[in-house]
Amino acid sequence: MTFRHLGAMTSDYARPEPSGAAWSYNDYAIQLYQKTLFDKVYKADPKQACENPKRLGALCLQDGLHFSDIRRISASVRDWARICWFWMNRGKWGDRQVLPRRYFDEYMKPQVAKDLPFSDIEAPTDDYLKIGSYGGESFRKAKHGPGIYGFNWWFNGNGPRHPKTLTWPDAPPDTVMSLGFRGNSAAMIPSLGLIVVCADGAWDDLKPGNPASKLNQALKLSAEAARYHAPATSASPVQEYFPPPDSDGGWRSLTSAEDIRRVGGMDKRKLDEAFNLAEGSSTNGGLLVLRKGWLVYERYFGRGHREAFCNLASCGKSYTSIAIGILMAERPKLFPDGLDQKIFTPVYLPAEAFPLSDPAKADIKLGQLLCFSAGMRGNNPCYVNGEPVQIEPIGPDGYKAMIDSVALGKRDMTNRGELVSAKTLWCKPGGGYSYATASAHLASMMVRHVTGMELEEYLRTRLAAPLGWGRFTYAYKQYPAVDHSPGGGGIAVRPTDVLRFGYLLLREGRWKDRQVVPADYVRQCGRKSPYNPHYPYSLQFNVNTDGQLADLPRDLYFKGGAGGHVLWIVPSLDLVVWRLAGRDDQYGEADTGVPLRPEILKGAESRKNWKPTVSRGTAENQVIRKVIESVLAEKGAASPSGSSK
Repeated sequence: MTFRHLGAMTSDYARPEPSGAAWSYNDYAIQLYQKTLFDKVYKADPKQACENPKRLGALCLQDGLHFSDIRRISASVRDWARICWFWMNRGKWGDRQVLPRRYFDEYMKPQVAKDLPFSDIEAPTDDYLKIGSYGGESFRKAKHGPGIYGFNWWFNGNGPRHPKTLTWPDAPPDTVMSLGFRGNSAAMIPSLGLIVVCADGAWDDLKPGNPASKLNQALKLSAEAARYHAPATSASPVQEYFPPPDSDGGWRSLTSAEDIRRVGGMDKRKLDEAFNLAEGSSTNGGLLVLRKGWLVYERYFGRGHREAFCNLASCGKSYTSIAIGILMAERPKLFPDGLDQKIFTPVYLPAEAFPLSDPAKADIKLGQLLCFSAGMRGNNPCYVNGEPVQIEPIGPDGYKAMIDSVALGKRDMTNRGELVSAKTLWCKPGGGYSYATASAHLASMMVRHVTGMELEEYLRTRLAAPLGWGRFTYAYKQYPAVDHSPGGGGIAVRPTDVLRFGYLLLREGRWKDRQVVPADYVRQCGRKSPYNPHYPYSLQFNVNTDGQLADLPRDLYFKGGAGGHVLWIVPSLDLVVWRLAGRDDQYGEADTGVPLRPEILKGAESRKNWKPTVSRGTAENQVIRKVIESVLAEKGAASPSGSSK
């Protein structure tokens, strides 16, 4: 029996099953839990142990914690809110990391498997230590727990009795709750930066998956107050929408300012301001905004066009990551350790990878490779625990990093006369973050080796076909040495198909009735990863989990690429934003292999003497802010009165 068993309600104390074999909401085990913790571990009075300056004392509680003679805890609403804020910020209070962040990364998630059975309700309580109960029975008639419970928290996930709906369908997926007797409850919603604490409330009915439950309704109202609107789910089929291919009509769209306001819930004037920023900062491009499944905005300039094929540069890394997520689901026996799998072996990489150019590469985990924390050399600055560091030599970037021999460290290159190399690691795997394009290309080499298919063909069958994309390709065709699909970047996808990719992520990997990408993998793409504590970069996406972008939603995640491209995903606002940009050469046939259409060349004529009026950095910061500013507070959805498809 371990603390994990006690915290997950899967211990064998007072129950007949071995620890870990069954779930039971067990107050006898809670009694053992608190006695072990305070009497044997801390060997201190509970109040003193909890309010120690190295623990909750760092929170400067206003009213303090109180324990009854049987050690039941009570706290004021405002102090409990402080504790929840501390928990939501993963052990950090102000500038101080009071408890190690890794505790929260590792343990603040469901610890009970969905298929774990319930304890035998007919079996008697066996209190063999004679410690008594903390309050109730050793088996409460709880109908829920597996799949949604862990370390005494309830999570917004799927359980065996609600496999297709979340615990609270109208709350953000990252909602976590503590549920106490008589409606003493608290909710943490990291994506909204929101804490809700209730004392003696009437919303204490745990009915997972039921939209009509009081808990769900309370969470829905709280989230809506923060401008969140739940995406369509199987519990609300009337709202479900997935677009047909563009050849069959494509996205439903809104054109009038009134419909954009009423149906899309957005202010077109702000969207125009966002477009003006984009147009003023790059020669070519466009702005596409998708809200609640409606294409509410689509405008282009220069060589930007719905039928344009542009080298999307590093945006392609996110497609490589999603390919890995699909591969892991297709071949689970090949990845028994999931993202912990060490992949520098002949099972995952071709023969030319061996012997390894640096023996330390043998310890690289897949999650580290995808989070750029594998120790592979990339661009400066690198980061260790949030602090910038410089490395020498730097690693290869651009097309050079997507030559197999270079990515494998078998061949060095130069950049402006300076050595660039992936031969040796700059730190131990997991020891720091470096934006290493070679890492992403190695992931595509793994796809190629395991499946026998080029990354482009794998994505064509696993992603493009089910989502209804039109034509797409990979760029860097002007470089013969790039003789395989370049996994580190360079995908060329039509703008409205980029939206399909973003919409798939917004729907947590589901397209219609098919789970194209595992939902848990997509969720990990959008939040800070335990594989990278050094920099806010997860599985090939930048993330805002810790609120580095303080004025933007914490669940926002995005991927950018050279030339100014950025794809933003904001689940809490049901929002996808695609900023197409790019230099002239990124649209050229030499790069993509696709001839430019006459209408694209004609549209580019007006930009021949174009001069920037906005710096690229300003535009990248402000475009998404203007779009989010355009989101209006809403009371409900409306039907379009004007033009739509």
